[in-house]
Amino acid sequence: MAEDKYYDLVAQIQELKVEIMAISDTSMSFTEARKSIFFGKSVEWIDFWIVEKHPEVLTNNNSKTGFMTPKLGKGHPRYITSVNLAKIWIFKNRSKIDWTAPEPKTLRKNLAA
Repeated sequence: MAEDKYYDLVAQIQELKVEIMAISDTSMSFTEARKSIFFGKSVEWIDFWIVEKHPEVLTNNNSKTGFMTPKLGKGHPRYITSVNLAKIWIFKNRSKIDWTAPEPKTLRKNLAA
């Protein structure tokens, strides 16, 4: 009996966490996100080391973890549709991301030499 109450309480807490996240969530321009979420990394760095290696971050991949609109070209601004999801994803995947990795153009330059 007490065990059932415990599981009910855990379920209610999880539901409350989701509701609080939804209430406090915001979107953000990609330019702002580069500074506050991606530690000032360049657009090219984010595209190469985050988006190409982890396509689940894109909103068009039918993923529950998608938080970034895809790159569609000039005149189509990119957004972070959920700042909360972005921060949670970065936190959970921090060990998979080498934040000291070089810029992609540096890699190409070194490979060409």
